[in-house]
Amino acid sequence: MRSVKSFAGAIGFFTTFPAGRDAESFEALRRKIFILPLAGFFAGVMVGLLSCFFVSIGAGFLAVLAILAVEGINHIDGLADLGDAVFVEKVRKKEVLKDTKTGAGGCTLVCLYILTIAFSAERMGAFQIFLAFITLEVSAKFAMLLLLCTSKPLWDGIAKTMMEFADRKHAFAGFVISIAILVPLQRFFPGIQVFLFSVVLTLVYRTYVTRVFGGINGDITGALNCIVIAAGLCVCPLC
Repeated sequence: MRSVKSFAGAIGFFTTFPAGRDAESFEALRRKIFILPLAGFFAGVMVGLLSCFFVSIGAGFLAVLAILAVEGINHIDGLADLGDAVFVEKVRKKEVLKDTKTGAGGCTLVCLYILTIAFSAERMGAFQIFLAFITLEVSAKFAMLLLLCTSKPLWDGIAKTMMEFADRKHAFAGFVISIAILVPLQRFFPGIQVFLFSVVLTLVYRTYVTRVFGGINGDITGALNCIVIAAGLCVCPLC
């Protein structure tokens, strides 16, 4: 029963679908955070189906709207805040990361994210983009899980709350779930290769944010979701 609650909590917390938004589901999610890749699979199917429709009418570049419809703007908001913090001097990075205003750095990073998705999706077929988004959403949610399980929080906030029970056992369980989802797709799409690329990208990202910021918060975690999806779309044709 708690697994069902944790899955509902993950859907409610990481997507726009109105499920699992009660305190009990959120608590179940915190205690079984390894469920994140399953939520990624659900999100990937939804984004993939919408993107298939856009591709079928010759508007694959609108795949970014599919992501926004399913994920909302929380992750992009994190990407914008990270962008602002990246482009200022080190002594101001934490201060800027907390700032709710969006500056030139954030706008630049969000524009690059949107353009990367639009350009990459436009070059893909319907079936390919469907499998790509399943793979990328699973990979992005595992990336966030891995970051939460292997980092320390910057300050009190949602990330610290999510990290209370997150440990390497949860990361391993999430890894197993991710592989179990992606292996059946391997016949049609290089999902394992893209997933492993996202793991390496996450480790590099973790090293960077730990050195520059000293830990993670919700914005840094959400930004990783966007980075994995955008970078993954770029490498899909190479795998």
